[in-house]
Order: sequence, then structure tokens, then C-alpha cells
Amino acid sequence: MDKHITAEDPISRVDGRAKVTGAAKYFAEYDMPNMAYGVMATSEITRGSILSIDIRKAENAPGVLAVFTHLNMPKIPGWEANKNPSSSSGGTKYTMLGSDQVLFNGQPIALVVADSLERAQYAATLVKAKYNATAPQTNLEENASK
Repeated sequence: MDKHITAEDPISRVDGRAKVTGAAKYFAEYDMPNMAYGVMATSEITRGSILSIDIRKAENAPGVLAVFTHLNMPKIPGWEANKNPSSSSGGTKYTMLGSDQVLFNGQPIALVVADSLERAQYAATLVKAKYNATAPQTNLEENASK
């Protein structure tokens, strides 16, 4: 009869000893030349649309390589099929930086790419948007019939 593994059974890990003794090297410890870092700027509203988005200060910040929004996001293979706003589950399909529509709280509205994580984080704070906010639909019972 085969033995079944349970939660109490020890699991052998190749890197276990190195990790617990501090000898393991983690991804962040590798020096990668010409590394770029991306940080998302997120919406300040829960639902609505972006009327305008100002990325000039972010683009001119030190170390910034690019700033992408729904206005200049390159086409990504396979995403064109997701342009249809309806879905089989009845909700709205979401494609990151795919339109001016804000569908949820903290939705990415821009991607800032820079030569360091800190520079990307700072530049993301410089992205400013004006919105047409609409009331979020938070009552499950009221929205169940829609």
C-alpha cells in the first residue's frame, strides 16, 4: 500500500539548509546590469472614467525611461480579444491600461518604468489624473438583479 503524505510529514528541500543558515542568495541580491523597474500609479476613485491624465512631471523625473497609460500602451498580443466589454459572467472585462474606465479601487492608471525602484516609486506619485467619478455599486442584493 502506498503511503500518503500528510501535513506532519517532513518535506526535503534542496535549499532548506542554505535558507535557514543565511547562505542562500535571493533574487533581490543578484546584480542585474541595466535592470528596469516598473511601478503602477493607481486611481484615486473607485468607479468612473479618466477625463485627463498628466504624466509630464513623471516623464521628466530623474531615471524615468517610460510612462505608459491607456493613451500610449503598446498593443500586447492576445489582449485584442479582450476588448469586448461584456463577459460571460456578466461583468466587465478588464485589460490593464486598456481604457479610460475605472472599474475598481486602486486600479492601475499608469505604469512608470525607471532605472531604480525608488525612482519609479517617486515618479508614480507625480502622475495626476482628473476623473468623472460615479457612485460605486456596493449593495449585493440591489445589484444581483442587474
